Amino acid sequence: MSPRILGLTIRDRREDIGITLQQFATATRLSLGFLRMLESGQTVVTLDAFFAIAEALGCRPFQLLLLAEMRATAEQAAAEKVVSP
Repeated sequence: MSPRILGLTIRDRREDIGITLQQFATATRLSLGFLRMLESGQTVVTLDAFFAIAEALGCRPFQLLLLAEMRATAEQAAAEKVVSP
C-alpha cells in the first residue's frame, strides 16, 4: 500500500470524526509536521505511531488498514475503467 493511500485514509477518518490536525497531534503525541507529511503521503509511519493514530481515530489498526485497502481497490478499479476501451 502506498504512503499516499494510507495518508489520505488517515486524513479522511480524522475529518470524519471532526478533529483538527492540532487535536490529532496532541492525541497521538506526534508532531504536527510529521502528521502533515503523513497525511500528504510524504512519509511512512512506524508501527507504534500507527497504533497511536488508530486509537486517536477511534478505530482498531486493522480497521484503518481495511479502509486504506478499500480506497486503493476503488482507485485501481477507477483507473482500469479509464484505460479500458
